[in-house]
Amino acid sequence: TLDGLSILLVEDQLVIAMDAEIMLASKGAGAIETAASPAEALRKLANFNPDAAVLDVNLGTETSLSVAEELVRRNIPFVFATGYGDNIMVPQSFSAPTIRKPYDEQTLSRALNSALRSASR
Repeated sequence: TLDGLSILLVEDQLVIAMDAEIMLASKGAGAIETAASPAEALRKLANFNPDAAVLDVNLGTETSLSVAEELVRRNIPFVFATGYGDNIMVPQSFSAPTIRKPYDEQTLSRALNSALRSASR
């Protein structure tokens, strides 16, 4: 479960973001902040210190890699989500779990828990 955890969700597709918020809340997440762009996510991080994050890799003409770099700098675990058939867009230097869209509640929860466990080691 994600009981009480605060989550940053970076997703540019409104329907997917709404579905992901519902999934996170149903697994017990507390505060869920959503951003549709890297700039918005970085602005939110100025006043929000999440326990973990879910990053859609491809955000239209941008990627979430700048957000991932900031999360690494802050030691905040995260999961990449991608609709692509491979992980070409995710540099191997990031050790974050990657899930493929469309994902379900179990897949999302397992990936976040895996990222959280890895961060606590």
